[in-house]
Amino acid sequence: MLMNKTKIILTSFLLSQIIGCGSEVTVTTEVTKPASLTATGVLVSKESATVSPPSVSSMWQYKIQYLVKENTLVKKGDTVVRFDPMQLRNDLMSKQSQLDAAVKQKEQSELNQTQILQDLKLARAEAKMNRDKEKRKAEIVDASRSGIEKEKQAKQYEIAQAIFAQAEQRLQSYYTSTSINEEVSDATINRLTIDVDRIKSEISLLNVKASKAGIVMYVTEQDGEKPAIGESIWQGRRILTIPSLDKIAVQAEFDEPDTTKVNVGDDVKVTLDAYPEMPFVGKITSLGQSYKTKSYRNPKVIFDVFIDIENINPEIMRPGMKVKVEMAGGQS
Repeated sequence: MLMNKTKIILTSFLLSQIIGCGSEVTVTTEVTKPASLTATGVLVSKESATVSPPSVSSMWQYKIQYLVKENTLVKKGDTVVRFDPMQLRNDLMSKQSQLDAAVKQKEQSELNQTQILQDLKLARAEAKMNRDKEKRKAEIVDASRSGIEKEKQAKQYEIAQAIFAQAEQRLQSYYTSTSINEEVSDATINRLTIDVDRIKSEISLLNVKASKAGIVMYVTEQDGEKPAIGESIWQGRRILTIPSLDKIAVQAEFDEPDTTKVNVGDDVKVTLDAYPEMPFVGKITSLGQSYKTKSYRNPKVIFDVFIDIENINPEIMRPGMKVKVEMAGGQS
């Protein structure tokens, strides 16, 4: 108890001494700035075209015959991939041969049918002439002719009529069969023509052109391999992408605890790992709709943040480049 009283008296004495001396007391308060948030990310393109093997009937594997070099700047319409057309060329030769044969067969058939038609018309004309002649004979009234002769003449007329009817029937059958044969022949030629035109079109599809301007980036497989000339690939595989360099943005990864500190519209500083001396200004445009683990080996929970960059520099910026994103803490 005595000790406490002594402390109180000593403190009072010191205060009185300070006040009595009239000295000014300056109190310094240290203000701590809120810590900035940092995250890592990569450059991405908001507009990109993907190149895969074209859809070609009867082809499931495609051998790469030509492949534009990676990181090449291409214009719309430039050839980026060409696949080996050997299989289609063989199919084209086969179909073209069948088409040529079908056309020649039709031409030869038309020549033959022309001769047959002339013969049938001539036979009909002769049969008609004989029928008319026998008819006139049968209609002659001659009392001197015997009944046997009249009956014989009537039979001759009936035979002539039958022959004419047969000639007429053969001519009509010719027209019917010729019409059917022409339809079958035309259908065969049309089908083969369609096949030939389709194969020619598919051969042109094997010469894949860029659908837009941009930079060529190969698509890496899970085993780390990239496409190469001479390689055979399956239909549906992504070979390369052509991102636009004037549509570059940032896809950053922020930690889950920073969720409430990151908002759409916040300004950030973007620094490229390859060019740390050239920071850029960016603005958060959207947040990922879900959380995920950073990687198989790193269980840290993160979420994506998408950032637009002001004053994009296409000369140095490339999709896939690593960046550092920094924003002032407490912006929320």
